[in-house]
Amino acid sequence: MTAGESPRFVELATERSPTALSADEMGTGELVFVAPDWVRGGPNPLRCVVDAMEEIEELDEANNDDDASLIVLALPDLRITALTSTYNVSRSEVDYRFQIDNIGGSAASDIGWAVQTNAGSSASGSLLFLGPGDSQVISGSMASDPPSVTQAFVDPSDEIREVDETNNSAMR
Repeated sequence: MTAGESPRFVELATERSPTALSADEMGTGELVFVAPDWVRGGPNPLRCVVDAMEEIEELDEANNDDDASLIVLALPDLRITALTSTYNVSRSEVDYRFQIDNIGGSAASDIGWAVQTNAGSSASGSLLFLGPGDSQVISGSMASDPPSVTQAFVDPSDEIREVDETNNSAMR
C-alpha cells in the first residue's frame, strides 16, 4: 500500500456449511478464488470471519474472526512494444524489430514469439526466461514479397498464464 492509500476490504468468497456442528466440534473447509487484479503478489492481509451476521447464539461471540496472511501468486504480463519493420527491396526481405517486456510481478520462461506479414512470410523463436521488469529486443529478417502489414506476437499459443492476455501482439 502506498502512502495515503486506504486499504480495500472486499468479500472475496462466502461459503455456507449445510452441516451443523455439535458443541466442542471443529469444522474445516477450503475456499478457492481468483484474487482481483488490484491485489499485489506476495503476502496480503486476510481476515477470516465465521457467523459474521451473528445468527448463531454462542457462549463466546469474541472468537469468530482471525487474521492471517494470504499469499497471492503473482503472474507475468508479457507485451510487445516498439515494433518496426522495413522492406528491403534489394534483398526481397522484411527487416523486423520489436521488444518483449514483462511488466508483471513474476518471471516467465519458455516464451514463444512470432512475427508475420500479410504477404505470408513468418518467423518465430523463443526466449528461455524473462524476469519481472525485464525486456528483450528481437530482430531479424525474413524473405518476403512487399508487405503492407507486419504483426508480432508473444506467447502466440497462449501457454503462459498472464495478468493481461490482450497485450500480446502489435501491428504495424
